Amino acid sequence: MKSTTREYITTLLLFPFEAVRAFSLFGLKGKYLAAVVCIFKRVPFGVYLPPFGRIELYNEFLSIYDNIIGKELRCDEIEECVKRIPRPVIVDLGINLGMTARWWFSLNKNASVYGIDMIPESLAFTEERLRTIPGTFNWTGIPSAISDSRQSFDIQYDDPLEGSNSVFSSEGKIKRTVQADTLDNLLSAHSLAEIHLMKIDIEGYGAIALRGADEILSKCRYIIMETHTPEEISEANRILTEKGWHLFLVKGRSAFYRNPALLSE
Repeated sequence: MKSTTREYITTLLLFPFEAVRAFSLFGLKGKYLAAVVCIFKRVPFGVYLPPFGRIELYNEFLSIYDNIIGKELRCDEIEECVKRIPRPVIVDLGINLGMTARWWFSLNKNASVYGIDMIPESLAFTEERLRTIPGTFNWTGIPSAISDSRQSFDIQYDDPLEGSNSVFSSEGKIKRTVQADTLDNLLSAHSLAEIHLMKIDIEGYGAIALRGADEILSKCRYIIMETHTPEEISEANRILTEKGWHLFLVKGRSAFYRNPALLSE
């Protein structure tokens, strides 16, 4: 039996459990979401799903399933901080479809979210989806790649909304030159006094981004980092440990860090 067939049978067997988990968060639409991911493997029809607004792409369903229902990018301690702070500031590196940005706003509608992505279509897509959610949001999209210096990258890809696009992408019908800068430089114009949370998911380039983030790291309370290679997590751990950060939780590929210097204040 091929591994893909075995995997599909496994997801079918898990569907009742996954449907219950999804229902507990999102009701009947949550059950539909679980069916899309576990059974259909495609989207028969889009739905309006609070707090995410309109969702129509399969990867939107999959992101909610993995990261929100499956809690791969969630931590109670961090979410309580975001809820408790009157106007939390969140920096989201690697926006893609804007799923985590939408989730931050669901935790605190008064949050300020700064989303950075090298693909302008990702930022435009996120803004479009935010308009399907009632209310107004303090959202700032910053079109740039992130690196340890000011430079440019030539990249190729087929789908601008594919989550695996990165500065390493070298195949695809679309060719683009993207500008990169350090995290400190990109955020300097916004004069952020404090950052309560930074999420990093930039397809293996996260540690390199941290090299140019001395000022930002001194202002930030928490980091959620989705890692992609052993080299990335090893260097990220070294950089953050040297600056006094603590790794306090690991879930699959996601590492959760806190900055004791700010949390003790």
